[in-house]
Amino acid sequence: MTVNKVILVGNLGGDPECRVIANSGAKVTNVSLATSETRNKERPTTWHKLVFFGRLADIVEMVARKGNKVYVEGRISAREYESQGQKKKSFEIVCNQFQMLHNNEESRPIVAPPPKEQETPIDVPENDIPF
Repeated sequence: MTVNKVILVGNLGGDPECRVIANSGAKVTNVSLATSETRNKERPTTWHKLVFFGRLADIVEMVARKGNKVYVEGRISAREYESQGQKKKSFEIVCNQFQMLHNNEESRPIVAPPPKEQETPIDVPENDIPF
């Protein structure tokens, strides 16, 4: 058994950037998150790339702004790409839960909804409708 789960609390490093994937029409939102191990200035800040898909991508785009303190859950994902003839690897957090935190750190989590099943339209003749 393996586990790939990440929980992070930190501050957003910029406003979310949203785009639509051309071939699938899926919505994707990217934003960076800063975390540090302690509150003093001696420890460096670690930056994380966050990725949100679907309805959660819409929500993050609407409510999240640079500097907001947030809680996210997700999984680590590695992407390989080529830049200037060299292979490179990038790590990002694919998030499935997002929560805005306030000064009292109380807020309701926003969880990615399960995928909708394709609904089949029902053909009902007009004279069968009771109203």
